[in-house]
Amino acid sequence: MMKGKYSALIRDIFIFTISTFIPKAISFFLVPLYTNCLTTAEYGLASLLSTTVSLMIPFLTLGINDSVLRFTIENKEDSRPFQIAFSFALKSIAIVSVLVIINCFAQIIKVDNQIAVVFLLNYVSVSVYGICIAYLRAVEQTILLSVVSILITLVVVISNVVLLLGVKAGLMGYMVSEILGYTVADMVILIKIKGIKLLQGKGTPNPELKKKMIAYSVPLIAASVSWWINSSSDKYFVTAMSGVGANGVYSVAYKIPTILQMLQSVFSQAWLLSIYREYKKESGPKFVSNVYEIYYVAMSLSCAVIIVLDIPLAKFLYAKEFFAAWEYVPFLLISVVFIANAGFFESMLTLFKKTKLIAATTALGAVINIFLNFILIQYIGLLGAAIATMCGYLFMWLIRIRPAIKRYPFKISWIKCASLHVLLLIESLVMIFLQNYAICCLIIFIMCLINVRTIQQIMIQFRNLFMAKKGDY
Repeated sequence: MMKGKYSALIRDIFIFTISTFIPKAISFFLVPLYTNCLTTAEYGLASLLSTTVSLMIPFLTLGINDSVLRFTIENKEDSRPFQIAFSFALKSIAIVSVLVIINCFAQIIKVDNQIAVVFLLNYVSVSVYGICIAYLRAVEQTILLSVVSILITLVVVISNVVLLLGVKAGLMGYMVSEILGYTVADMVILIKIKGIKLLQGKGTPNPELKKKMIAYSVPLIAASVSWWINSSSDKYFVTAMSGVGANGVYSVAYKIPTILQMLQSVFSQAWLLSIYREYKKESGPKFVSNVYEIYYVAMSLSCAVIIVLDIPLAKFLYAKEFFAAWEYVPFLLISVVFIANAGFFESMLTLFKKTKLIAATTALGAVINIFLNFILIQYIGLLGAAIATMCGYLFMWLIRIRPAIKRYPFKISWIKCASLHVLLLIESLVMIFLQNYAICCLIIFIMCLINVRTIQQIMIQFRNLFMAKKGDY
């Protein structure tokens, strides 16, 4: 039975790896195109606009996407959560449309009208996409998720090549490419899941269900905003204190950590399905404990390897003045490791619908991030922003540990976990200030020695999956 649980998890990880790796890999290799075709100011502005859309969606939709996943996964035949969420999305689109029209005439925020319209289209495509993806995950349509993810990337790549290299459209071309990618994905998903039929499906959305969904999702607005603060507020601080050009450099520094974010994203998607299947079973706590150890070891070792490759990757990816971004990568990479840890404990709290607790812990992490951004950027510049982000996620993870384990007790090797993270911090400091590859490689070797048994366990699980697949033929 235990072997079957791991096989199911690894199977889901394999599927999500395909859907995540290919898009991330292609996007990764597009960075030289962006840094050559856009100025630091243009790239910084595009990053701010995209971040603003991400901030507005949970506010204007009451974070209803999270409820679609949580309530549909319990009854996959019930289309009412999807219907309710879609109505919220349409209302939010109407609100943003009115705001954009008013701003086009009144120029309350001085921005080119073309950019304002593109901003609106971006909001429409991303808000609909969020609901569609939440529904696909709830009904476990992992293959379609993979196909759509790859499709977005292909559309974005083709349109980027045409608009940036062919038409020389610059900032507008970059933003329109993203809109086209999400719009095509929205259309494909709605056609495949028979969206119109779902919206007219069995059962009329009742007030009681809507109240339950809102009660679940509203606390997560604070969580979403706080996640946004942790991941994106540094860009606003950098822009305000160092200029939009500096934000362009800092924003591009996030591109290398996307390699690690891919691993974190793949696991999170697969783990959510596994934990809902297994947590009520008697062997659940042991399963959770084993998976968590494998997870943080894999994330830590991956982070350590990418830190060593930081400068070579930066030389390939970052053109001209963007190259300076390599200095901020190590701490941003460690931030992803802390995001992974915090996210794991968030999934445990989500099981018991403790969304207020998730919101509170996320908000506390965000407060730490804001405070440190304000202090550190003044004294050590962009490196201070990266450190502030890392500390915000570290704090968020630490304060989630006790309430999560209290509700679902499982064992953790804290000494091993702490030692890995300390070694990562030492490696980052060595890379930033000494660029000594020998010491960094020695640290990776020590990390492997500490985790020999866990590494063996990872290899065994993949071997078991391979043998099981081989036996099917």
